Amino acid sequence: MSTLWPKLLDKLRRLCGYRFPRLGPIAFAAIQRTFPATIRTELFPGIHATLDLSDETQRTTYWFGTRFEKPTPEVFRTWGAQATHFFDIGSNYGFYSFYLHSLFPQLEIYPFEPNPVSFRRLQEICQASGTTRIHPQFYGLSDETQRLRFLQLSDNTGHSSFATVKEFGAGRPLPSEASLTECDVVRFDEAAERLGLEHPARPDWVAKIDVEGYEMKVLLGMRRALELRAFKGICIELVADNLALAGTTIEEVDAMLHAHGYQKMPVRDADQKRGRNDNAFYVPGRDSR
Repeated sequence: MSTLWPKLLDKLRRLCGYRFPRLGPIAFAAIQRTFPATIRTELFPGIHATLDLSDETQRTTYWFGTRFEKPTPEVFRTWGAQATHFFDIGSNYGFYSFYLHSLFPQLEIYPFEPNPVSFRRLQEICQASGTTRIHPQFYGLSDETQRLRFLQLSDNTGHSSFATVKEFGAGRPLPSEASLTECDVVRFDEAAERLGLEHPARPDWVAKIDVEGYEMKVLLGMRRALELRAFKGICIELVADNLALAGTTIEEVDAMLHAHGYQKMPVRDADQKRGRNDNAFYVPGRDSR
């Protein structure tokens, strides 16, 4: 493939606002077949990344850019304007961390990623972009401190998880694109203490939780921060099948957040209504401080 095509492709993306225009699934499928294996890109203004486009997570975030998981970027843009800290829990290579850093360079950002492959790319992008307020953490978050087996998927790192490991017990072989490793997990409240973070006097933190079924376990590990209403906004992925693998439900997650004074924010976005995005957005209730 000509080396000119990746440069033209990336230039088009920048001209379209760091995303490609809506072309429909047929056009997307046709164009993605012309993608190079890797591409050097300015992911967002000032963020320089080399992405592996054979990985579905990196490929789709590169394509959709600020349209990825719509309306999540718009919600983060609103929340981030007045926030002091962003916690990217299950950050993968750091797409949302880099997005918010490009908008709000004063924001202190903490990506948590236990997958060594994804974490390595996260670090490489931080180094290439000279970021100083992004603080990558090489471990996961859960309801207790321990070491867990972790299922890595090479073709879609965004679906790697702790919850799916038990599916491959009792002699069931791993698929060719999967491998098992061990990763450290800690409670969020413990991580905040380790990092020397003091809870804010008013809701100033923002969290994104996307951990492929372990969302409730993350919430159980951040009880102190939830009780103190530290978060002005929590974005959490709620997929019933993933949560079931970890022994919980969407209703239980919702009840947990409601019990700590958070209510689901109504979203009018058409993509959300059509089920193209599984993120839910929670904000402090009216009785919160």
